Amino acid sequence: REQVQQLSNGIAHRGPHDKSLVAEGPAAMAFRRFSTRRRQSSQPITDGPLWLACDGPIFSGTVGEVLARWKTSGSQSLGEISGEFALAVWDGRQRALWLVRDATGSRPMFWTRRAGRVAFCSELPPLLRLPWVSRELAVDNLSEYLSFRYVHAPRTLLQDVFAVPPGHALRID
Repeated sequence: REQVQQLSNGIAHRGPHDKSLVAEGPAAMAFRRFSTRRRQSSQPITDGPLWLACDGPIFSGTVGEVLARWKTSGSQSLGEISGEFALAVWDGRQRALWLVRDATGSRPMFWTRRAGRVAFCSELPPLLRLPWVSRELAVDNLSEYLSFRYVHAPRTLLQDVFAVPPGHALRID
């Protein structure tokens, strides 16, 4: 819970209007956003063992509707979602974390795993606040960055941090 709070603090610049944290058992998830509308649902939204946090707009409904579809169809519901989003779903029924990006990759999603721990964030710098995340440079990816000024997902410039590629869903058990 403390380390998830560190991730949340790392994206505090996103705004003070909507911030929350849920934690239960082996999982915890935090969310921050600048709220432009008064009646937006707070995230992560939960429905029993299912939690969902979404960065970006969903064109094919609301975040609550996405969670309702997930509850009945699981990852099969991903084909019904359109928008410019990165989303995370914790499915406590299967003890699985899903990290998903829309096809255009308009919103980033970074993740890392080490010694049985997994962390993810929509920005890379907050992950470096975690004491167990390596800051070691991924030297093999440096030439790609110097050539294109960009490192293509799933690679990043950090040895143990990865990006979810656009149009992909990653399941972590």
